[in-house]
Amino acid sequence: MKNTIFLTIMMLITTPLFAQMSPTYQHFDIGYENTKRSGETELTGIGLGGVFAIDENHHIVGAYGDVDQDFRETRMAVLMYGYRYPYEIAGGLDIYARIGLAWQQTLYPTVVPVTITDTGYAISVGARKMVTYNFEVSGWLGSHRTHSTRGTISLESVYFFIPGFGAYASVDFGGTEGRNIRLGGRIRFD
Repeated sequence: MKNTIFLTIMMLITTPLFAQMSPTYQHFDIGYENTKRSGETELTGIGLGGVFAIDENHHIVGAYGDVDQDFRETRMAVLMYGYRYPYEIAGGLDIYARIGLAWQQTLYPTVVPVTITDTGYAISVGARKMVTYNFEVSGWLGSHRTHSTRGTISLESVYFFIPGFGAYASVDFGGTEGRNIRLGGRIRFD
């Protein structure tokens, strides 16, 4: 009986908090990455990322990934500027565009170690929406160029357990990478 009363009180307290949530542009992510390149074995590792809102419509995005397999370790970082347009007709749908710099370093730890480092650009356009008070979905088309040009189609979902913390899952398809899956936690700062 006490547990039922406690859970009811917690739902009543947190429901109004969730009801006011919208897609956030102030968050930090940390998670697991799994990349399967065409015709190769899987690379696994860790990914970090975050978004910082400059104002209501402008934001900065940063991401870093470190994945490896037996004969290769790949690190990639992206720093982008983004602009969001809140599309009120669709009930809180955010449309955004981003442009920035991409960096990739690949290390082959053979008898004579070889390191290849490339820099280039990254662009994307996408949409985000809170489907329910605690479930966000997004999708985007992106392209980045370091040593070759890669185009991707990406999908992401985030479930917020409480207003400031949730879990995300995302997948990228396309380019020479085949697919990339990310699973992790997200902390909101808004």
